Amino acid sequence: MKITKQKTIVLGGVAGLGLAAVGGLVARFHLGRRRADRVWASARYPKLKDVGTVKRLTILPLIDWYTAREGLIVEAGVSYLVRADDTTILFDVGYNSRDEHPSPLLRNMAALGVDVADVDALVISHAHEDHVGGISHMMQHTFALSGQPVDLKGIPAYVPLPLSNPTAQVTVVDGPRVIAPGVASMGTIPRQMFFFGWTLEQSLAVNVEGRGIVLIVGCGHP
Repeated sequence: MKITKQKTIVLGGVAGLGLAAVGGLVARFHLGRRRADRVWASARYPKLKDVGTVKRLTILPLIDWYTAREGLIVEAGVSYLVRADDTTILFDVGYNSRDEHPSPLLRNMAALGVDVADVDALVISHAHEDHVGGISHMMQHTFALSGQPVDLKGIPAYVPLPLSNPTAQVTVVDGPRVIAPGVASMGTIPRQMFFFGWTLEQSLAVNVEGRGIVLIVGCGHP
């Protein structure tokens, strides 16, 4: 195949743009890592008091890449139902890559006998698409359980950075805090991701009586 001078110039230009883009990502990554290290090194949080304990803790995967039960939908996302004594927490809301309604999350909840009305609180670990309900929600700085609005009836939602939802009572977690008896957010930890950029992630700590602290994470990027 004959390659003309014009094609050579175009290919060279495309290659140059690609190298420049990669170089920009590399520079952003290293600058972000240094920033994250500085932020974390300077963080000073007061010790939580009166966290309490729980006697019972169960963690039910609602969305995951694998399932041991026929009839459940798998996807590259995360959502867990955390039951700590009498408190039920929805931890992340999955991916819903096709923006379906009902979403894989809602269909799995129905198959497992879980209703949105059972949820006492919602926690978003970090604002990546596979945890907030899809790419569009990540881009719009919001989170959603399905492709159509789901009434969360004002339940508290604890998020690591400003995210919106029309029917949840959203609280941005800027440090460790107790969100239910025996259950606390660890606050956000910063990390610079190569493609996703600046990421703040929180985890849950559940103090189980007689056993100690169980840490629940979404991805554990930090």
